Amino acid sequence: MHIRQLVMPFLFFLFASFGPGVAYAQASPHDGYIGVVSKADKRKPGQQFTFANLQAQRPFVTFPSGNGEETTKVFEDDETIVLIFIAHLTGSTETFYLNKKRNCFTLIEVGALEATATGADFRPNITYGTLK
Repeated sequence: MHIRQLVMPFLFFLFASFGPGVAYAQASPHDGYIGVVSKADKRKPGQQFTFANLQAQRPFVTFPSGNGEETTKVFEDDETIVLIFIAHLTGSTETFYLNKKRNCFTLIEVGALEATATGADFRPNITYGTLK
């Protein structure tokens, strides 16, 4: 009877401590996605972006060209992550809107140097795609 008195409170503590954690565990967030272009102003459908290290403040994006750059995460909530990249030499920007709930992304690119050099408008190029 003495062992039973010791074991029962231990078992209760064990199940009370670990049981609810397992029952209510949330799915871990994605730390990366593959973005596949579906429609774009200047990009070809099927081109891919890789979004990595999304849990960090400075995620990494690999572009369809194979070049990669560190970005800045400027916003995140349960549905959306917003990343921005500003080119050091040209001031051009690429802003990525990743929708985690709908598994899609939007990219807005503004080429500052191109517009300044050619006198063209600062009109953004928009790319839409899906996230895998």
